Amino acid sequence: MSINAIFVDSSAPSGCMFVNFRSLTVDDVTAAIRLLPDKQYTSDSIPTRLLKDCADVIAPFLVELYNKSLQSGSVPALFKAAYITPLLKKSDLDSADVHSYRPISNLTVLSKLLECLVTRTVCHPASQTLGTFRRRLKTHLFAVSFT
Repeated sequence: MSINAIFVDSSAPSGCMFVNFRSLTVDDVTAAIRLLPDKQYTSDSIPTRLLKDCADVIAPFLVELYNKSLQSGSVPALFKAAYITPLLKKSDLDSADVHSYRPISNLTVLSKLLECLVTRTVCHPASQTLGTFRRRLKTHLFAVSFT
């Protein structure tokens, strides 16, 4: 299977591109993998512990996948899939009422890793000049501050 076959046939909106985006390196990906929390979700096909143990072996493949994703402006369809868990909003609400729940969406560890790498690559240099980067702020919220 070629790397092009796993991407959804979609592209970034017109006029939306990274002009001077620095390509990710094996060292970038390996370091990010080692910093992942040891959490494990049902949606993950690769256990986080296994990913950490095999970081040196799998990093070159992830670099190719992630750089292709960033260059094309699209992500693999599997990265968009999430495991959704209903969570009761407050303990005193009626658990039989559907409106008493809020959805919790858990993305795969590979999707979260890509988000982390993009955040570091895009937001950290900008944070020094713009002062808008805040730890644990999602990348889409950061992008909104530019518009």
